Amino acid sequence: FVECCVVIAGSYMAYIVTYVAKTPAAVPAVETDKVAKPVKVMDTVTFVKHFDVQFQRAVWRDVFAEIEANATTWRNVGVYVSGPKALIRAVDAEIQGKSKFHVHNEEFDM
Repeated sequence: FVECCVVIAGSYMAYIVTYVAKTPAAVPAVETDKVAKPVKVMDTVTFVKHFDVQFQRAVWRDVFAEIEANATTWRNVGVYVSGPKALIRAVDAEIQGKSKFHVHNEEFDM
């Protein structure tokens, strides 16, 4: 008899809970983060000066000579090349015969 009363009371409680006015859910924090933030727009000249952009080709002989001179405590130097075939060939040609450098490359076509 007690079990039956508990089941009936539980059913009435569930029935009442479903008809109680629901309070609106709180606004998630994600929506407040979607506020438009001002974007700093730089013109080309300002960008180049700010990030010290240099427009020139690397002289690979000088680059690897500087690395060899400064990397006296390292036995091996990994060189990762990603770019067009001409870049990979230029780096490979400069490193030929230098056992300190280990080249890993990735080719892609433009």
